[in-house]
Amino acid sequence: SSGINAEYGGKEKKKKKVAKETEIRGAGSKKASKPRKEGKAREKKKERDPNRPKKPGTAYFQWMNVNRPKIKEKYPTFGITEIAKKAGEMWRALDPESEERKKYEKLYKEGMVKYEEEMKKYHWNLSRNP
Repeated sequence: SSGINAEYGGKEKKKKKVAKETEIRGAGSKKASKPRKEGKAREKKKERDPNRPKKPGTAYFQWMNVNRPKIKEKYPTFGITEIAKKAGEMWRALDPESEERKKYEKLYKEGMVKYEEEMKKYHWNLSRNP
């Protein structure tokens, strides 16, 4: 047993260490997590201003929102994750020069222009009414 395993740090040592830890904690118990430090509460997320404009979805997300029902219909047994993976495959398979893909990229660019204008107005209003 001291042959190859001893040369590479050995699996034997690891097995013994794991066995020892299991023996100390008890067979069915999980590894204990670190206790939280006293006085340090988890930082809360900053609340989003409801007046702040939302960024437009990317070209892919806009395409996916339109095509998700078609994918669900074609693959009724797929769950959320499988549908998202299939949509990603289909989007990547679209030719970057195709009319369909260009249509959604144009929608995204137009949405970004509108978003930037709305953000200018939003920041202007914030500076006037803090």
